[in-house]
Amino acid sequence: MNVLIGILVLTVLAIGHELGHFIFAKISRVPVEEFAFGFGPAILSKKSRGTLYRLNLIPILAYVKVKGMEPGDQSPDGFNAQRIGKRFLILFGGPLSNMVLALLLFILLFSLAPMPTTTIGQIIENSPAEASGLLPGDQILAIGGKSVNSWEDITLTINQSQGGSPLAFEIQREGKTLEITATPTFLTEEKRFIVGIIPALRKRGFLEAIGSAFYYFGNMFLLIFQSLGMLFSGKVSLSDFSGPVGIVQITAQQAQAGIMNLLGITGVLSMALGVFNLIPFPALDGGHILFLVIEGIRKKKINPKVYATVNAIGFIFLLAFLLLVTWGDILRL
Repeated sequence: MNVLIGILVLTVLAIGHELGHFIFAKISRVPVEEFAFGFGPAILSKKSRGTLYRLNLIPILAYVKVKGMEPGDQSPDGFNAQRIGKRFLILFGGPLSNMVLALLLFILLFSLAPMPTTTIGQIIENSPAEASGLLPGDQILAIGGKSVNSWEDITLTINQSQGGSPLAFEIQREGKTLEITATPTFLTEEKRFIVGIIPALRKRGFLEAIGSAFYYFGNMFLLIFQSLGMLFSGKVSLSDFSGPVGIVQITAQQAQAGIMNLLGITGVLSMALGVFNLIPFPALDGGHILFLVIEGIRKKKINPKVYATVNAIGFIFLLAFLLLVTWGDILRL
C-alpha cells in the first residue's frame, strides 16, 4: 500500500506539472490537442473545446500535447507561431505549477501540524532539567543571557554551549521571573547536547501557517539549488541522488510514518521537480526557455534542425542520468 502511495505521489506531481503547461496554454489561447492521465491505450476519452482528454490503461504519470510545439511546426495558431512572451509562460507554467503545489502543501502541513513553543511541556526523567528544578509550564525567556523567541532558538543555544558548564535559564513561572541553572549532557547517538526538556505544542493560526510555509519554502528552494550546484561542481556524486525508484521508496517510508510526513515529502518533491525542470539544459523546460532567451537576443528564430538536434542530444543525456540514478536506487534496495 505504501509503495502504491509513492507511485500515486509521483503521478500527482506529474499531473500538477502538465496541468501548469495546460492552463497557461489555454490562457494564451494556444490549442491543447491532448491531456492524458497515464499511458498505454485509452480506456476513456472525451473531446471538449478542441482538447482530447484521455484516461489511459496504466494510470501512472501524465502528459499534455500543446499544438505546434514540434521543431519546424509552423501552425499559425500553434506554439511556435506565438510571441516569445506567450511561449515563455507556457513553458514556465509547468515548474511554476509544481512550486505552487508545494507551497499549498506546506500551508496545509503547517496548518495541521502543531507548533513547538518556548514553554516546557514535559521534563525527561533523570535529566539535567529534572535535577535543576525546571518544571512543565515554565516559559523560557532567555538562556545564558541570550533571549529566545522560538524552540529552534532554545535547541540551538543549548547545542552550541558544548556542555560542561551550567547554563542559566531565565524562565517565567506563575507570573514570576526566575533563573535556574542546568548543565547540558551529550547524546552520543544523536550527536547533540540536551538538558531534557520537551516543548508544549500549539496550533498555528492560518496567517501564521502561511508565514511558516513561505519561510520553509524559501529554505527548501535554496537547499535544492545548492544540492544541484554541488552535483555540477563535483562536491556530491550521482549516488547521492535518487530516481523514480528511490523517490517511491522514500515516499513509501514517509507515508508509513504518517500523513504529516507524507505531506512534507510530497511538497519537497514537487519543489525539486519544479526547480530541476528550470535547469537550462536541452529537453528540460529550462532548456527551452534558454532557447527563447537566445532567440530574443538574436531577434531571429533558431533553425528547427539545430533546435531538434540539440534537444535530442539533451534527452539522451537526461535518459542516461535517469538510468544511472535508477541503477543506484536498485542497488540500495
